[in-house]
Amino acid sequence: MHKKNEGHHIVAIVGGATSGAEVAYQLSNMDVEVAVFDRHLLPYGKIDDGLPRWHKKLQEKEFKAIDSKLAHEKVSYIPGVQLGKDYQLHEIVDWGFSLIVLAIGAAVDRPLSIPGVDEVKDYSFAYQNDFIYWFNHYEDANYSGKLFKVKDAAVVIGGGLASLDVTKICQLENTVSRLQSMGIETDVIHLEHKGIAAFCKSMIYLGTILT
Repeated sequence: MHKKNEGHHIVAIVGGATSGAEVAYQLSNMDVEVAVFDRHLLPYGKIDDGLPRWHKKLQEKEFKAIDSKLAHEKVSYIPGVQLGKDYQLHEIVDWGFSLIVLAIGAAVDRPLSIPGVDEVKDYSFAYQNDFIYWFNHYEDANYSGKLFKVKDAAVVIGGGLASLDVTKICQLENTVSRLQSMGIETDVIHLEHKGIAAFCKSMIYLGTILT
């Protein structure tokens, strides 16, 4: 990796997903050369499998946005490089970049600081990324990952967009389970698109749900 020349800036960005791609886009438009390092072959980070499966259109939109921002002639994308494994931070610093931007973290859950939580092994406790991955794939024939069971009175810790997705999954899973116990077949994606209230109202109208 060449070092910067006087008056010419080269910036390293670790992480090529939404935030990393945006930083690269802004800097490249300022005529700054950018090297983007990502541990994956594709730069989509949490967008790749961290959104609930009903967000297909949003996912495709974000893929295109990231691709477009990293396609600038001033941006070099270097895949398959993991900070802390392939290279240490001090090694990247020694390469002489003008600036190093760490655009990582969304794909890794922040540990919950509650004593004993890491000792829970029965899947009654879940971090968001594992939970979303389960939701996206548990119906796959070859799925062999963690198996979570959504029950009434689940507690969601956090109030951001990711927490709202988790809350919605809990609502959908519990509603589907309750409807199935009444002999009404549906699935979470249809229920999400239709809306829980609208779907139940249609069942009442058809006389399927007795009031």
